[in-house]
Amino acid sequence: MKFIRHMDQKDDIFQKAFSLYQVSFPEKEQRSLDDHIRALADPRFFCETIWEGEQFCGLIFYWELSGFQYIEHLAIEPSLRGSGIGSRCLEEFCKRNQKIVLEIDPPIDDISIRRKSFYERLGFHYNGYYYIHPSYQKGCTPHQLLILSWPKPITEEEYRTFIRDMWEIVMLYSQNSASVGKCRTPLSEKVYPYSKNS
Repeated sequence: MKFIRHMDQKDDIFQKAFSLYQVSFPEKEQRSLDDHIRALADPRFFCETIWEGEQFCGLIFYWELSGFQYIEHLAIEPSLRGSGIGSRCLEEFCKRNQKIVLEIDPPIDDISIRRKSFYERLGFHYNGYYYIHPSYQKGCTPHQLLILSWPKPITEEEYRTFIRDMWEIVMLYSQNSASVGKCRTPLSEKVYPYSKNS
């Protein structure tokens, strides 16, 4: 398995990856193409495709932030889902990094429950912090997500660092970059576990 980084939207493979991105995530969780192109110029952002030999298997978009890698989006080609490619991709990604953070939907239906179990089987830990993710698109409502981390749970201080990096770096490349602060959980607030509102 290999990972190839793409830094130019004119790359044919980038176009293939972006098409997969658009069909794999809800609109509120997607950047516009223009915002994505701006993010490609940030050296902290990695847009990578996943390959087995000459076969395109999927994509992983992540950020190098303050002491950890933040997996923003991971998607596998629909025809390959259930084949173990997703597990192998994450295992390979974990081998080359030391601390990883990602987000998932709260486990409220069969799909989201299975997704949480999938990550936990690979060694990710649920962190019980109350977290609201803003929308990348104007007009979409911010939504609650769960924070998972590898290889161990993150401390409250690390969680606050993650939140700060999200607002000060990642969300710069969104349609809501000028107003995301209005829907963020202030860093001065007490950190509540997800179970508070579940």
